[in-house]
Parts: sequence; structure tokens; C-alpha cells
Amino acid sequence: MSPQQVSEVRAVAAAPAVRGKIGERAALLIERHRGGPARAVMSGEFDMTSAGLLAGALCEAVEAEPAGLSLDLSAVEFCDCSTAHALMAAKAFARTRGRAFTLAPCSFHVTRVLTLAGAGQLLAVPG
Repeated sequence: MSPQQVSEVRAVAAAPAVRGKIGERAALLIERHRGGPARAVMSGEFDMTSAGLLAGALCEAVEAEPAGLSLDLSAVEFCDCSTAHALMAAKAFARTRGRAFTLAPCSFHVTRVLTLAGAGQLLAVPG
């Protein structure tokens, strides 16, 4: 990860509500709410080129949010198993910090990829 990518990840995780670019065709918006978990909205296409940045940004957001993180993947157009592994890494990180990491219902495609990658039960994906 280049120094510029690291600073972009930190910017995404630190601001009250910010949209950050994660890879070529992917974005992550983190909205912070008083007294509740932050909401992270993923949009676009996530693959092995964006997985490391995604995991880093989600872990930074978890670290900054005592109430945890609620993840919304409804605007994800494409993801692969590396995305599932990034989400599992962020969930494991949240667990070590004693923080919530939840996943809102998502599209059939995303649910299928997460399930096939072995992340279905870990992330409590419906279906």
C-alpha cells in the first residue's frame, strides 16, 4: 500500500461523513452517528485490487467507532472472494476490539459470493 493510499484510507476513516475512493471503480462512504454504530456504505465494483484498501478502511473505521460499524452493500455492483475475505478480516478485527460489525441485507449476487467464500455465517448474511 503506497503512502498516498494509506492517507486516503485514514481520511475515509477519520471524517464524520466522507466518501473515499477504494480502487478504480469502488467507493466507501462512512457516516458517523452519535450514540450508535457508524454506517459504512460500499458502492461500485470490489475485487482483489481493492480488497486491501477496503479491509484497512473498515478496520480504521471500527477502531474509531466504539459503537461499531453497520455495513451496507446494497450499492455493490460486483465483488469477489477477496472482498469477502476483506470483510471477514474487518469483522475479526472488530471482534478483537469488542465492537459490533453487522451487515445489512444485500443483493443476491453479493450474498452468493459471501456464502461461497465461506463468509455467509460469519457475517450473518440472510439467505
